[in-house]
Amino acid sequence: MRGSTILVAALGWTLVVAGVARAADADNPNHAAYVKYCGACHGPNGKGDGIIAPLMTPKPTNLTLLAKQHGGEFDAMAVYKSVSGAGMPKAHGDSEMPVWGEELRHEVGGGDPRTAEVTLVKIVNYLRSIQQK
Repeated sequence: MRGSTILVAALGWTLVVAGVARAADADNPNHAAYVKYCGACHGPNGKGDGIIAPLMTPKPTNLTLLAKQHGGEFDAMAVYKSVSGAGMPKAHGDSEMPVWGEELRHEVGGGDPRTAEVTLVKIVNYLRSIQQK
């Protein structure tokens, strides 16, 4: 039942943020990819306040604090690995967060990992752009 609730909330989220994403995309072309794959949980601006965040345990990370939590440095490769799933061996179990590498290969790239890479890099670049100083 919880999975159905999350799915319905995520679909609603997609409709709600579509207008917000279009407006923000004019300023940051990477925002649309972020909102599509990350916004329902992490919020439209990465603060961990997405529409389904209240249903989640643990709560989604405030992605605007990644650099601050790592001595002021934004580790793009670590973020990429986290988002794509490349940094987590399957033997260690599933992450609480969906990993988008495999999903993107099928959805965006028709199985082509190069097309998925473009979307993953857009997400990482957006996250770099929203880091708090």
